[in-house]
Amino acid sequence: MKNHTSHEFVERYLYDVVRHLPEKQREDIKRELRTLIEDMIEEREESGEYSREECEKLVLNELGNPSRMARSYRGDHDALISGEYYDSYRYLLKIILICVGAGLLISNIISAMVTVIDAESITSGLWMELLGIGVTIPSALLEVFGVITLIFALLQRYHVKLDTESEAWSVEKLPPIPYKKALISRGESIVGIVFGILILVLFAYKPQLMGVWVTLGESIVSIPIFDFSAWNRAFPFIAISIMTGIISDLVKLIAGRYNYQVMITTIVMDVIGFVMAAIFLKGFPLWNADFVTKLREVTGKAITGKNDILTYFNTDVFTNGLLTLILFCFLIDAGVSVYYTLRYGNNKD
Repeated sequence: MKNHTSHEFVERYLYDVVRHLPEKQREDIKRELRTLIEDMIEEREESGEYSREECEKLVLNELGNPSRMARSYRGDHDALISGEYYDSYRYLLKIILICVGAGLLISNIISAMVTVIDAESITSGLWMELLGIGVTIPSALLEVFGVITLIFALLQRYHVKLDTESEAWSVEKLPPIPYKKALISRGESIVGIVFGILILVLFAYKPQLMGVWVTLGESIVSIPIFDFSAWNRAFPFIAISIMTGIISDLVKLIAGRYNYQVMITTIVMDVIGFVMAAIFLKGFPLWNADFVTKLREVTGKAITGKNDILTYFNTDVFTNGLLTLILFCFLIDAGVSVYYTLRYGNNKD
């Protein structure tokens, strides 16, 4: 076989195929597919009708969409969920199950700790709570799995088209090979999504646990930091703020690299998230007015002086400082996305 140097289109095609495959299989499949492509190009070149570049385009168009090629290597075409639906199904199922499972686990553990503390018999109370966790979480995950699988099975059954894969695929639509620094760590995105879900679950179901826990004799006293008189009106704003971060991380997870779509999504989500956080913090009587007083009564310690941060609790200084910190985090997130997109987003190795 002639020793050709692969054109950019071949490299881009190989990249687009193997990025949909498990990491441990990528190198072997990449070598196998490269050999197949080179052999097919050589056969076309021998006819003398086409140039090297034209042969590459003809061969790659003949092989078809890289996503479908990847699925042929994964062998998922005969599964209940297959074809153009499988990639979206797999990603969404994995992320949602992780987030729901982690959120339920943390919230149930915290609830169990509170229940056991208040129970007369710690041993029996602990076993009952563990039994509840063992039943609740698997059943909830099974329900989530069933619902998501049913939705995608119906989409496939009735041939509802998704935007994840174009029918009119061509070589020109191949994504460029990204510069290594433009790649987004899947681990970081997953951690961000899971963390966001955990915080959302805590705000939604156990906001009273956010406060100070003090041991008083044989009991544990909880002093919440929030005033719950307007919580039902305030919660939707912080929920939206948290969800913007989850959406941003989900887009990064699916894209896998910094590009203009990721950058714009991040900026829009950060703006919405900050506005919602500002309304949550400034628009409602949020803080427990008796927090400092009760904390002083329970601990017996005086809370005075400008150097004590609790002196400013439930004041504009405290709220504005917290809002400034949130703004700083959003700016860092947007700034990183803009920098890596403009600096590395259109480059390749």
